Amino acid sequence: MNKESLQKIIKWMFLSLVAFLFYVLLSSLSGPSNIGNTVTLYDDVMIGQTAKRRDGSERVWVTRLSKSQLSHATELDDFVVAPTAGCSRNQVLCVILANTDRPGIDVVYSATSPNGFPAGVPWYGGFVDPSTGEVFDLFGRAYQATFKDQSELKIHQEPPF
Repeated sequence: MNKESLQKIIKWMFLSLVAFLFYVLLSSLSGPSNIGNTVTLYDDVMIGQTAKRRDGSERVWVTRLSKSQLSHATELDDFVVAPTAGCSRNQVLCVILANTDRPGIDVVYSATSPNGFPAGVPWYGGFVDPSTGEVFDLFGRAYQATFKDQSELKIHQEPPF
């Protein structure tokens, strides 16, 4: 290889390096990249777990549904006011708004049956509205035994997945 050919190769490599650095500079000025951002808002919620999270300005209860929790939904159909309401049974996540009609009062999650809950009614975890005493299953459906005003918990309309 002669001297001129080697100089041309080095010149092209240098120009390629300058072009790459210029591209990196412009990319960094345009903000963070969406490529490779595979973490979603509720990735830290484990299967079968219910956790309270903040989604923007909303406080929400998130349940990553297990197979047994999905089967419990069918089992509870006879005990809830609207069996087809609430989260869909084909969803992996059930996201329910935590706020109640009273400012500053949030729906409470309870793994154990609430005080005064009717005997013989299955309880697999759910939510209690402390301002009204109404009780809801993990899917946001109101139990008939405690239900007062024909409304279900509000399902979060914009799931992050």
